[in-house]
Amino acid sequence: MRRIICLLLLIVLLPFNLAIADTPAMEKEVRQEIQRPSDGILITNVFVDTELRQALRDISAQAGINIIADNTVQGWVTADLKDVPLEKALEIVLAGGGYTYRWMGDYYLVGLPDIKNSTFNSITSTEHIKIKYLDARSIAGLLSDFYTPYIKVDPVNNIITITSSREIIERIKRDIAKLDKPRKQVIIEAVVLEISETGGQSLEGSFGITLPVGEPATTTGTAGLNYSYLGGIAFSLDAAQKIWFKLKALVEEGKADVKASPKISTLDGKEASIELGREEYVIITTGTETSLTRTLQMIKGGITLKILPRIIESEGNESDSMFLTISAEVSDVQMGVETPTALRRIVSTTVKIKDNQTVVIGGLKQESEREVIDKVPILGDIPIIGTLFSSKRRTKEVSDILILITCKTVSNLESPK
Repeated sequence: MRRIICLLLLIVLLPFNLAIADTPAMEKEVRQEIQRPSDGILITNVFVDTELRQALRDISAQAGINIIADNTVQGWVTADLKDVPLEKALEIVLAGGGYTYRWMGDYYLVGLPDIKNSTFNSITSTEHIKIKYLDARSIAGLLSDFYTPYIKVDPVNNIITITSSREIIERIKRDIAKLDKPRKQVIIEAVVLEISETGGQSLEGSFGITLPVGEPATTTGTAGLNYSYLGGIAFSLDAAQKIWFKLKALVEEGKADVKASPKISTLDGKEASIELGREEYVIITTGTETSLTRTLQMIKGGITLKILPRIIESEGNESDSMFLTISAEVSDVQMGVETPTALRRIVSTTVKIKDNQTVVIGGLKQESEREVIDKVPILGDIPIIGTLFSSKRRTKEVSDILILITCKTVSNLESPK
């Protein structure tokens, strides 16, 4: 009896076991159905002024695969196809109208990659491009305006996101690859010297360099504070080593003083800023005799340099050259009888130099006045009558600010941004 029961159970469960055993094979067949068609499907056909939708129907019939065209597909096509792979055949017949296609699992969808098209999300894909060396916003600004609807910029993560057809995505990626290249680093060395009037004359006599200052053009700034702008000159000097030896001699003679020698690095096309300054506070009085208002205003003085290098790569073994856009400002405050005056000497220029060459900026004259009190010891300090044993005189000092800028390129630095 037991044998009969076991035999009956075996007969009942056998089909179920066979079904379970066939499941992997069935899943494999399903996966094969949704995979992209292989290049083994070849298309041979001739289209002469054929309506595009009809051409797609003919290709669909020959390949045995559904090709669905959306409402944007229209036009005519002329093409001679002979043993052309299926997807290549689609590229050929769709190229004239700017259409694209996408494999949807068991059929092809054809349409125009226009964001206004209802099938845009279905026929397009999205890729995120990490920008390595430049700023993503600057890269996006250099791309063709035609791509603007298809790209978005993430400035925080420096990523450009592209949503479009694969043809447009590949084209944008190629353009980005051409633009996103490591930039050379530029080492900027600056020396700021203050040269006395006699030292400046010695420098002019040795090299025939004149450091003129134009007539001041005074404009009114904040109430009670006058701004005076004095011009300057800029020039490049091939014999930088010779002038540097002369400047060292002037320093040793006490006719020149090195105020600062900063060194900074930047990238090609990036502005570098050097500020050597101080903050001074002055009391500004405004209003009438019956209603006076006093305010404390901060004025920045010192030297500010802004340097923008742009490297010009040379061919062969010649050293690179570069354009330098330089803005130099020297400012200080002079206390006047009624109001203080902020003196600003500004020079802006663009020069072309070779790698490791020096630019000299001069003509930024600085005038200062001091009040000197001469008095008889002890007697000059006695209240009231001390003025009988003392005298005051004002001295005026004129000096010239000279700025030497040397730029060197570093070509072996390729660390990403």
